[in-house]
Amino acid sequence: MQRPSHRAIAAAIVMALVALLAPPAHAEIAGNTITATIPSGHLAKGARAPITGTASGPAGRRIEIQHHASNGTWVPLAETRTGAAGSFSVNAPTWWVARQTLRAYAVPTADLAGAATSNTGTITVGRPYRARGSNRATYVTQNPYPGRWDPCRVLTYRVNPHRMWPGGARLVKKAFAEISSATGLRFKYAGTTNVVPLKPIRGSRSGRTANPQGTTFVIGWSTPHVVPQLAGGTVGLGGPGGVSWRGTLHKNDWVAFEDDGQVVFDVTQRLTRGQRYDLALHEIGHAIGLGHVSDRHLIMNANLEYKPLRHYGRGDLRGLAHLGADNGCFTSGSVDRSRVAAAVPQS
Repeated sequence: MQRPSHRAIAAAIVMALVALLAPPAHAEIAGNTITATIPSGHLAKGARAPITGTASGPAGRRIEIQHHASNGTWVPLAETRTGAAGSFSVNAPTWWVARQTLRAYAVPTADLAGAATSNTGTITVGRPYRARGSNRATYVTQNPYPGRWDPCRVLTYRVNPHRMWPGGARLVKKAFAEISSATGLRFKYAGTTNVVPLKPIRGSRSGRTANPQGTTFVIGWSTPHVVPQLAGGTVGLGGPGGVSWRGTLHKNDWVAFEDDGQVVFDVTQRLTRGQRYDLALHEIGHAIGLGHVSDRHLIMNANLEYKPLRHYGRGDLRGLAHLGADNGCFTSGSVDRSRVAAAVPQS
Protein backbone atom coordinates (compact mmCIF):
# COMPACT_ATOMS: atom_id res chain seq x y z
CA MET A 1 0.00 0.00 0.00
CA GLN A 2 1.35 3.40 -0.96
CA ARG A 3 1.29 6.38 1.32
CA PRO A 4 -1.32 8.96 0.09
CA SER A 5 0.06 12.20 -1.35
CA HIS A 6 -0.76 15.64 0.02
CA ARG A 7 -2.89 16.28 -3.09
CA ALA A 8 -4.92 13.10 -2.51
CA ILE A 9 -5.44 13.99 1.16
CA ALA A 10 -6.66 17.49 0.20
CA ALA A 11 -9.05 16.05 -2.38
CA ALA A 12 -10.45 13.62 0.19
CA ILE A 13 -11.01 16.44 2.68
CA VAL A 14 -12.87 18.50 0.04
CA MET A 15 -15.08 15.53 -0.89
CA ALA A 16 -15.86 14.89 2.77
CA LEU A 17 -16.86 18.51 3.28
CA VAL A 18 -19.05 18.44 0.18
CA ALA A 19 -20.77 15.28 1.41
CA LEU A 20 -21.25 16.81 4.84
CA LEU A 21 -22.66 20.11 3.61
CA ALA A 22 -24.70 18.92 0.63
CA PRO A 23 -28.26 17.64 1.20
CA PRO A 24 -28.88 13.95 0.55
CA ALA A 25 -29.96 13.07 -2.99
CA HIS A 26 -33.64 13.72 -3.73
CA ALA A 27 -34.19 15.25 -0.29
CA GLU A 28 -36.38 17.92 -1.86
CA ILE A 29 -38.75 15.24 -3.18
CA ALA A 30 -38.79 13.10 -0.07
CA GLY A 31 -39.71 16.14 2.04
CA ASN A 32 -42.24 17.47 -0.45
CA THR A 33 -45.60 17.14 1.28
CA ILE A 34 -49.00 18.78 1.48
CA THR A 35 -51.92 18.13 3.78
CA ALA A 36 -55.40 19.59 3.36
CA THR A 37 -58.80 19.54 5.00
CA ILE A 38 -61.38 19.53 2.22
CA PRO A 39 -65.11 19.99 2.92
CA SER A 40 -67.56 17.35 1.76
CA GLY A 41 -71.28 16.96 1.23
CA HIS A 42 -73.89 19.28 -0.27
CA LEU A 43 -73.21 23.02 -0.39
CA ALA A 44 -75.17 26.01 -1.64
CA LYS A 45 -73.87 27.96 -4.62
CA GLY A 46 -71.49 30.66 -3.35
CA ALA A 47 -71.25 29.18 0.14
CA ARG A 48 -68.06 29.83 2.10
CA ALA A 49 -66.30 26.51 2.57
CA PRO A 50 -62.59 26.98 3.33
CA ILE A 51 -59.99 24.42 2.27
CA THR A 52 -57.08 24.68 4.70
CA GLY A 53 -53.74 22.92 5.02
CA THR A 54 -49.97 23.14 5.02
CA ALA A 55 -47.33 22.49 2.37
CA SER A 56 -43.57 22.12 2.50
CA GLY A 57 -41.30 24.57 0.76
CA PRO A 58 -40.73 28.30 0.94
CA ALA A 59 -43.41 30.83 1.80
CA GLY A 60 -45.39 31.89 -1.24
CA ARG A 61 -45.56 28.43 -2.80
CA ARG A 62 -48.52 28.28 -5.18
CA ILE A 63 -51.35 25.94 -4.22
CA GLU A 64 -54.04 24.92 -6.71
CA ILE A 65 -57.42 23.43 -5.90
CA GLN A 66 -58.10 20.92 -8.67
CA HIS A 67 -61.07 18.82 -9.83
CA HIS A 68 -60.65 15.24 -11.09
CA ALA A 69 -62.26 15.27 -14.55
CA SER A 70 -63.82 12.38 -16.44
CA ASN A 71 -60.80 11.99 -18.76
CA GLY A 72 -58.45 11.56 -15.79
CA THR A 73 -56.90 15.03 -15.89
CA TRP A 74 -56.95 17.45 -12.96
CA VAL A 75 -58.54 20.82 -13.74
CA PRO A 76 -57.44 23.85 -11.66
CA LEU A 77 -60.38 25.80 -10.24
CA ALA A 78 -58.84 28.05 -7.55
CA GLU A 79 -55.43 28.96 -6.22
CA THR A 80 -53.66 30.61 -3.31
CA ARG A 81 -50.14 30.82 -1.84
CA THR A 82 -48.66 29.54 1.38
CA GLY A 83 -47.84 31.77 4.32
CA ALA A 84 -44.65 31.95 6.35
CA ALA A 85 -45.30 28.64 8.11
CA GLY A 86 -46.42 26.86 4.95
CA SER A 87 -50.10 27.18 5.81
CA PHE A 88 -52.79 28.08 3.28
CA SER A 89 -56.53 28.71 3.13
CA VAL A 90 -58.73 29.09 0.07
CA ASN A 91 -62.46 28.86 -0.46
CA ALA A 92 -63.78 25.76 -2.22
CA PRO A 93 -64.99 26.57 -5.78
CA THR A 94 -68.67 26.73 -4.87
CA TRP A 95 -69.24 29.09 -7.81
CA TRP A 96 -69.40 25.94 -10.00
CA VAL A 97 -72.70 24.05 -9.72
CA ALA A 98 -71.55 20.46 -10.03
CA ARG A 99 -70.34 17.40 -8.18
CA GLN A 100 -66.63 18.06 -7.67
CA THR A 101 -63.86 15.72 -6.54
CA LEU A 102 -61.19 18.07 -5.22
CA ARG A 103 -57.58 17.92 -4.13
CA ALA A 104 -54.95 20.47 -3.11
CA TYR A 105 -51.89 20.53 -5.35
CA ALA A 106 -48.57 22.14 -4.43
CA VAL A 107 -46.93 23.41 -7.61
CA PRO A 108 -43.21 22.50 -8.03
CA THR A 109 -40.65 25.11 -7.03
CA ALA A 110 -36.95 25.60 -7.83
CA ASP A 111 -36.03 23.62 -4.68
CA LEU A 112 -38.93 21.16 -4.73
CA ALA A 113 -38.78 19.61 -8.16
CA GLY A 114 -41.77 17.34 -7.70
CA ALA A 115 -45.39 18.37 -7.15
CA ALA A 116 -47.22 17.31 -4.02
CA THR A 117 -50.89 16.37 -3.78
CA SER A 118 -53.26 16.00 -0.87
CA ASN A 119 -56.09 13.64 -0.10
CA THR A 120 -59.34 14.24 -2.02
CA GLY A 121 -62.79 15.35 -0.95
CA THR A 122 -66.12 15.52 -2.80
CA ILE A 123 -68.65 18.34 -2.71
CA THR A 124 -71.95 18.76 -4.55
CA VAL A 125 -72.98 22.36 -5.22
CA GLY A 126 -76.70 22.96 -5.75
CA ARG A 127 -78.36 25.32 -8.24
CA PRO A 128 -80.24 28.25 -6.66
CA TYR A 129 -83.13 28.09 -9.16
CA ARG A 130 -85.23 25.41 -10.84
CA ALA A 131 -84.32 25.11 -14.51
CA ARG A 132 -87.13 25.05 -17.06
CA GLY A 133 -87.58 23.50 -20.48
CA SER A 134 -86.53 20.31 -22.20
CA ASN A 135 -83.19 18.53 -21.98
CA ARG A 136 -82.31 19.41 -25.58
CA ALA A 137 -78.87 20.80 -26.51
CA THR A 138 -76.91 21.22 -29.73
CA TYR A 139 -73.40 22.44 -30.47
CA VAL A 140 -71.94 24.83 -33.04
CA THR A 141 -69.42 22.25 -34.26
CA GLN A 142 -71.29 19.03 -33.53
CA ASN A 143 -71.17 17.98 -37.19
CA PRO A 144 -68.89 16.19 -37.38
CA TYR A 145 -66.96 16.87 -34.14
CA PRO A 146 -67.87 18.83 -30.99
CA GLY A 147 -65.61 21.71 -30.00
CA ARG A 148 -64.89 23.20 -26.58
CA TRP A 149 -62.47 25.46 -24.75
CA ASP A 150 -59.60 24.06 -22.68
CA PRO A 151 -60.70 24.30 -19.00
CA CYS A 152 -57.06 24.31 -17.87
CA ARG A 153 -56.79 27.85 -19.32
CA VAL A 154 -58.14 31.04 -17.78
CA LEU A 155 -60.25 32.47 -20.63
CA THR A 156 -59.97 36.25 -20.98
CA TYR A 157 -62.50 38.67 -22.43
CA ARG A 158 -62.50 42.32 -23.46
CA VAL A 159 -65.39 44.70 -24.07
CA ASN A 160 -65.58 47.35 -26.80
CA PRO A 161 -67.49 50.14 -25.00
CA HIS A 162 -68.38 52.07 -28.19
CA ARG A 163 -72.22 52.18 -28.51
CA MET A 164 -72.51 49.90 -25.46
CA TRP A 165 -75.93 49.54 -23.81
CA PRO A 166 -76.29 51.35 -20.46
CA GLY A 167 -74.98 48.88 -17.88
CA GLY A 168 -73.67 46.66 -20.69
CA ALA A 169 -70.35 45.84 -19.04
CA ARG A 170 -72.09 44.70 -15.87
CA LEU A 171 -74.55 42.62 -17.91
CA VAL A 172 -71.70 40.88 -19.78
CA LYS A 173 -69.88 40.16 -16.51
CA LYS A 174 -73.07 38.63 -15.08
CA ALA A 175 -73.51 36.45 -18.17
CA PHE A 176 -69.95 35.12 -17.94
CA ALA A 177 -70.51 34.38 -14.24
CA GLU A 178 -73.61 32.33 -15.06
CA ILE A 179 -71.71 30.42 -17.75
CA SER A 180 -68.89 29.82 -15.29
CA SER A 181 -71.31 28.36 -12.73
CA ALA A 182 -72.67 25.98 -15.38
CA THR A 183 -69.34 24.88 -16.88
CA GLY A 184 -66.53 25.23 -14.35
CA LEU A 185 -64.68 27.40 -16.90
CA ARG A 186 -62.78 30.37 -15.49
CA PHE A 187 -63.12 33.81 -17.09
CA LYS A 188 -61.14 36.99 -16.48
CA TYR A 189 -61.94 40.52 -17.61
CA ALA A 190 -58.91 41.88 -19.48
CA GLY A 191 -60.08 45.46 -20.15
CA THR A 192 -61.47 47.34 -23.12
CA THR A 193 -60.61 47.24 -26.82
CA ASN A 194 -61.48 49.09 -30.01
CA VAL A 195 -61.92 45.83 -31.97
CA VAL A 196 -65.40 45.55 -33.55
CA PRO A 197 -66.38 41.86 -33.30
CA LEU A 198 -67.22 40.10 -36.59
CA LYS A 199 -66.47 43.18 -38.70
CA PRO A 200 -65.40 41.96 -42.15
CA ILE A 201 -61.73 42.59 -42.98
CA ARG A 202 -60.70 41.82 -46.55
CA GLY A 203 -57.52 39.81 -46.84
CA SER A 204 -57.41 38.56 -43.21
CA ARG A 205 -57.07 34.85 -42.51
CA SER A 206 -60.56 34.58 -41.02
CA GLY A 207 -62.15 37.30 -43.13
CA ARG A 208 -62.91 39.38 -40.03
CA THR A 209 -61.22 41.36 -37.29
CA ALA A 210 -58.90 39.50 -34.92
CA ASN A 211 -58.87 39.72 -31.14
CA PRO A 212 -56.04 41.50 -29.34
CA GLN A 213 -53.20 39.11 -28.56
CA GLY A 214 -53.96 36.83 -25.60
CA THR A 215 -57.68 37.68 -25.60
CA THR A 216 -60.10 34.77 -25.84
CA PHE A 217 -63.33 36.72 -26.40
CA VAL A 218 -64.28 40.22 -27.54
CA ILE A 219 -67.81 41.52 -26.84
CA GLY A 220 -69.09 44.61 -28.67
CA TRP A 221 -72.01 46.59 -30.09
CA SER A 222 -72.41 47.69 -33.69
CA THR A 223 -74.83 48.23 -36.60
CA PRO A 224 -75.69 46.35 -39.82
CA HIS A 225 -73.79 49.03 -41.75
CA VAL A 226 -70.53 48.00 -40.04
CA VAL A 227 -71.33 44.29 -39.54
CA PRO A 228 -73.53 43.26 -42.50
CA GLN A 229 -74.43 39.92 -40.90
CA LEU A 230 -76.63 41.91 -38.48
CA ALA A 231 -78.98 42.87 -41.34
CA GLY A 232 -82.68 42.05 -41.16
CA GLY A 233 -84.06 40.82 -37.84
CA THR A 234 -80.72 39.61 -36.47
CA VAL A 235 -80.19 41.17 -33.04
CA GLY A 236 -76.86 39.55 -32.27
CA LEU A 237 -74.16 37.18 -33.45
CA GLY A 238 -71.68 35.02 -31.59
CA GLY A 239 -69.25 32.19 -32.06
CA PRO A 240 -65.86 30.72 -31.19
CA GLY A 241 -62.71 31.22 -33.20
CA GLY A 242 -61.23 28.46 -35.31
CA VAL A 243 -60.86 24.86 -34.14
CA SER A 244 -57.72 22.73 -34.04
CA TRP A 245 -57.01 19.02 -33.66
CA ARG A 246 -54.21 16.46 -33.99
CA GLY A 247 -54.06 13.37 -36.15
CA THR A 248 -57.12 11.54 -37.46
CA LEU A 249 -60.39 12.37 -35.75
CA HIS A 250 -62.80 9.63 -34.72
CA LYS A 251 -66.42 9.67 -33.62
CA ASN A 252 -66.94 11.65 -30.37
CA ASP A 253 -63.43 13.16 -30.52
CA TRP A 254 -63.14 16.78 -29.36
CA VAL A 255 -61.65 19.70 -31.25
CA ALA A 256 -60.18 22.68 -29.41
CA PHE A 257 -61.47 26.21 -29.93
CA GLU A 258 -58.85 28.83 -30.68
CA ASP A 259 -58.83 32.45 -29.48
CA ASP A 260 -60.92 35.00 -31.40
CA GLY A 261 -64.28 34.07 -29.93
CA GLN A 262 -66.47 37.08 -30.71
CA VAL A 263 -69.95 38.43 -29.90
CA VAL A 264 -71.65 41.51 -31.36
CA PHE A 265 -75.07 43.04 -30.55
CA ASP A 266 -77.13 45.23 -32.91
CA VAL A 267 -77.67 48.62 -31.24
CA THR A 268 -80.38 49.56 -33.75
CA GLN A 269 -82.75 46.97 -32.25
CA ARG A 270 -84.99 48.04 -29.35
CA LEU A 271 -84.84 45.51 -26.54
CA THR A 272 -85.98 45.45 -22.94
CA ARG A 273 -83.44 44.98 -20.16
CA GLY A 274 -84.55 41.37 -19.71
CA GLN A 275 -84.25 40.67 -23.44
CA ARG A 276 -80.76 42.17 -23.47
CA TYR A 277 -79.62 39.79 -20.75
CA ASP A 278 -81.19 36.79 -22.49
CA LEU A 279 -79.46 37.89 -25.70
CA ALA A 280 -76.10 38.13 -23.90
CA LEU A 281 -76.56 34.61 -22.50
CA HIS A 282 -77.58 33.38 -25.96
CA GLU A 283 -74.74 34.91 -28.01
CA ILE A 284 -72.01 34.23 -25.46
CA GLY A 285 -73.48 30.71 -25.29
CA HIS A 286 -72.69 30.41 -29.02
CA ALA A 287 -69.13 31.62 -28.34
CA ILE A 288 -68.77 28.91 -25.69
CA GLY A 289 -69.98 26.30 -28.19
CA LEU A 290 -73.78 25.93 -27.93
CA GLY A 291 -76.03 25.76 -30.99
CA HIS A 292 -79.72 26.57 -31.52
CA VAL A 293 -82.67 24.59 -30.13
CA SER A 294 -86.41 24.80 -30.85
CA ASP A 295 -87.67 24.83 -27.23
CA ARG A 296 -88.84 28.39 -26.41
CA HIS A 297 -88.18 27.74 -22.71
CA LEU A 298 -84.44 27.54 -23.39
CA ILE A 299 -82.02 30.45 -23.81
CA MET A 300 -80.54 28.88 -26.94
CA ASN A 301 -83.87 29.16 -28.77
CA ALA A 302 -83.33 31.56 -31.69
CA ASN A 303 -86.41 33.73 -31.00
CA LEU A 304 -86.44 36.62 -28.51
CA GLU A 305 -90.17 37.37 -28.89
CA TYR A 306 -91.03 35.37 -25.80
CA LYS A 307 -91.02 36.54 -22.20
CA PRO A 308 -87.44 36.96 -20.90
CA LEU A 309 -86.14 33.79 -19.24
CA ARG A 310 -83.22 35.36 -17.28
CA HIS A 311 -81.54 31.97 -16.72
CA TYR A 312 -80.31 29.01 -18.71
CA GLY A 313 -82.82 26.14 -18.94
CA ARG A 314 -82.32 22.40 -18.52
CA GLY A 315 -81.04 21.74 -22.04
CA ASP A 316 -78.80 24.83 -21.97
CA LEU A 317 -77.25 23.66 -18.71
CA ARG A 318 -76.80 20.12 -19.99
CA GLY A 319 -75.00 21.44 -23.06
CA LEU A 320 -72.80 23.82 -21.08
CA ALA A 321 -71.83 21.03 -18.67
CA HIS A 322 -70.87 18.90 -21.69
CA LEU A 323 -68.56 21.71 -22.85
CA GLY A 324 -67.12 22.36 -19.40
CA ALA A 325 -64.46 21.37 -16.91
CA ASP A 326 -65.75 17.89 -16.12
CA ASN A 327 -64.65 16.66 -19.56
CA GLY A 328 -61.11 17.57 -18.58
CA CYS A 329 -58.09 19.36 -19.98
CA PHE A 330 -56.77 18.86 -23.48
CA THR A 331 -53.62 16.78 -23.26
CA SER A 332 -50.53 17.83 -25.22
CA GLY A 333 -51.23 15.22 -27.89
CA SER A 334 -54.90 16.02 -28.43
CA VAL A 335 -54.53 19.30 -30.36
CA ASP A 336 -52.18 20.74 -32.91
CA ARG A 337 -52.27 24.54 -32.90
CA SER A 338 -50.94 24.65 -36.48
CA ARG A 339 -54.02 22.83 -37.74
CA VAL A 340 -56.94 25.24 -37.66
CA ALA A 341 -60.33 25.34 -39.38
CA ALA A 342 -62.88 28.16 -39.29
CA ALA A 343 -65.92 28.16 -37.00
CA VAL A 344 -69.04 29.98 -38.26
CA PRO A 345 -70.79 32.46 -35.89
CA GLN A 346 -74.52 32.06 -35.24
CA SER A 347 -77.29 34.55 -34.56
